[in-house]
Amino acid sequence: MPAGSVISPHDFAESTLFSPLEGCGTVFAEEAAAMNIIGTIIIGFIIGAIAKLLMPGKDPGGWIISILLGLAGSALAGWLGSAMGWYAPGEPAGFIFSVVGAVILLFAYRALTKRKV
Repeated sequence: MPAGSVISPHDFAESTLFSPLEGCGTVFAEEAAAMNIIGTIIIGFIIGAIAKLLMPGKDPGGWIISILLGLAGSALAGWLGSAMGWYAPGEPAGFIFSVVGAVILLFAYRALTKRKV
């Protein structure tokens, strides 16, 4: 490249000079996938715990049920949001709407398992 010429940011990023992840390929992708799964589990736990705090009462299970409740609430929220046109297909639900989905599931569970005296 002649002295004084300008290179565009796109060309710079495409050049072989600038490839910080070269050679990382598969290892980087596997670590990213594992971190994604761990992050999803942690967020599911937080969503489930918040839902249980918003609806106190006697519920079965401990932290594993909280994780499952949060994950299912997020899936329900994504489906409802997509059906209402709030989210594009495949777009994940937001945090607050995920908590709302978990609360809906917890309410439905309590309604179905309520014992009549």
